[in-house]
Amino acid sequence: MRSRLIAVTGGIACGKSTLAGILSEGGCDVLDTDDVSHSLQAPGGAAVVEIAGRFGNGTLAADGSVNRRKLGELVFADPKALRDLESIMHPLIEGAVRDWISSRKSGRTLVVLVPLLFEAGLDRKFAWDATVAVVSSRENQISRLAQRGFDRAAAETRIDSQMPCAEKSRRATFTIANDGSLAMLKSETAKLLEKISLLPQGV
Repeated sequence: MRSRLIAVTGGIACGKSTLAGILSEGGCDVLDTDDVSHSLQAPGGAAVVEIAGRFGNGTLAADGSVNRRKLGELVFADPKALRDLESIMHPLIEGAVRDWISSRKSGRTLVVLVPLLFEAGLDRKFAWDATVAVVSSRENQISRLAQRGFDRAAAETRIDSQMPCAEKSRRATFTIANDGSLAMLKSETAKLLEKISLLPQGV
């Protein structure tokens, strides 16, 4: 039996990583492409030289990694710069996802967190059995980003750089609204796992 392949997407600060942790506890194999991105931008990472070439050595930290906060301030204020960064990162991330999928045992449920699933066109590049959108109200997103150190203007800029949650929900197979407690999210995730278990599983 082949593995089931599930993509999880959603807006910034909507709880994708929390959902992924619950899915992992539920027996799924999980890959977070944010972790992939971090490794690509770490010292010696495959994206470091190209990012420095495009955005300057000022975007690098003392250890040779990409200073993600400084790079973020640059690209989220400039749509062209953001597109340039995505043109560097997306092919590398896609390749890493393919390598990870091929390394998994058959018969597993594989979950890949892809924040920009629809924006990057990755919904069309893999044979997903289902896609899941994790969404929240805009005010909850802003509140959670404030807890990460972003002021309201910076939070709204990052939210507005992505596809609206409502559109992600419309495109996804399943939607989880994460505006309540952790217990509520766990309950909704249990229901999601049941739906995933009923998906056809090919040979």
